[in-house]
Amino acid sequence: MPRFYEEAAHLLLIVLTHGVVLGVERNHLAVLYDFAGELDRVMAMRRSHADTAEILLDSMILWGFFDVPPDRRKRLLAIIGTFIGNLMTIRRPAA
Repeated sequence: MPRFYEEAAHLLLIVLTHGVVLGVERNHLAVLYDFAGELDRVMAMRRSHADTAEILLDSMILWGFFDVPPDRRKRLLAIIGTFIGNLMTIRRPAA
């Protein structure tokens, strides 16, 4: 189980309520598991919360897990970046 599984579940719920649509024919549990794994991976990069948010969102779009309306992208990046910034202050990634 990925380290940030519970956090990813919370973040996934937030982004789904703000315009993200799951890709066609995607099992929501598989999306959650992959989203948690990707969150763990990008948190380990030790980049800024803004960069981490962009990498996370872009990778989920690239893999076809998320469809993001272009007019919602900036807002989603702000939401994800804020969530990650808060996560960085309470849980430090492993070295």
